[in-house]
Amino acid sequence: MKRYRKDVVVPPLPLEMVQSIVQIGMASWENEEKWVIVKVSHQFRKWICETITFLGYPCLGKFKPFLSLLINIRELDYTSSRLRYSDLDLLKMPSLETLTVGNNMITGFSLISLTGITSLDISSNSSITDGVLKRMTNLVKLNIVSNSEITGLGISTLTNLLSLKIRKGSLVTGDAISVLTNLTSLSLGNNNRVCNRHIHTLTNLTKLNLDKNPIITDHGIDRLTNLKKLVLTRNKIIGNGAVAQLSNLTHLDLRGNEKIFKDIGKWLPENCTIKRGYLWGM
Repeated sequence: MKRYRKDVVVPPLPLEMVQSIVQIGMASWENEEKWVIVKVSHQFRKWICETITFLGYPCLGKFKPFLSLLINIRELDYTSSRLRYSDLDLLKMPSLETLTVGNNMITGFSLISLTGITSLDISSNSSITDGVLKRMTNLVKLNIVSNSEITGLGISTLTNLLSLKIRKGSLVTGDAISVLTNLTSLSLGNNNRVCNRHIHTLTNLTKLNLDKNPIITDHGIDRLTNLKKLVLTRNKIIGNGAVAQLSNLTHLDLRGNEKIFKDIGKWLPENCTIKRGYLWGM
């Protein structure tokens, strides 16, 4: 598509094309190619804002005058977009379910009204604190990797959580993790605050990531018999004995792992896929 000059009037899209739009691709907004949507009438933009369900960076600047119209938006993704709180303080969207603001500079003030969301990624956002997070009791998915402010007080009330990601540097204690008994997915890569007794209660786990984890041992996972996916990349603690007891495993990631014997497959289900080899970024 050629770049349009400001004096060029772009005809409206055919009705059948308009009615098929449910989301807008974002990458083209900063390139030479511009979406026709930026040239159409205000009425058409209003219709788009009421219809799209996904909005991502970098088109915030184009849509900021219409944010109040995004009544049906369900997903916002502004990963690594250098957002500040003033860029998000207009968000009062009753249908919003998923918010991804990883690697940003937004503050908790921007999220105060978003208590109904179910999925939140605030990784590398050290300005988000417990006071805001603990209000989001509808959350089922949470990523707080590289967040140095969230503690156990922030997540202990989130008993509906099904998926949680934390890593080294997190202030979340093991006691706070142990009460989240609905968890089915937990990532504890390189985390040294959660130990064996804290995950014994998490018997609903089907996915566990212990990448480079220095503290969880065989006795930590031997009760997690519902596990289907286990990540032991760069793990030097877990041994063959505990892994061999996981009869429901379908995926085992051993890249960069020199602890588990190569013949571990003999004790695992036939349909279990095992990944081995060098792990980039070690």
